[in-house]
Amino acid sequence: MLMDVDEIKTLTDVVDHITADFAEQFGGIAHATPFIKHQMNLANLDFNNPNKKTINAFIERLAIIESGYKTEDIVFENKKNRLALFKEMTD
Repeated sequence: MLMDVDEIKTLTDVVDHITADFAEQFGGIAHATPFIKHQMNLANLDFNNPNKKTINAFIERLAIIESGYKTEDIVFENKKNRLALFKEMTD
């Protein structure tokens, strides 16, 4: 379940929200978990200690995955929303 945006206080919360959003659109957490873990590894993202560079790479990698089964417009919108959430935390 997606976290209420007002409850997002840390970069870990951002990653949690992005992960939940991706999983919800990918058929549920059980189905999405292997893909999420693989993309986190490729982005060098440590869930417990995320940083700007690795979160951005993770968002980019999720967009690549989504481009295989979603329209370009939906992929763009998802990426834009995830980046906006991330940007709010880093401003």
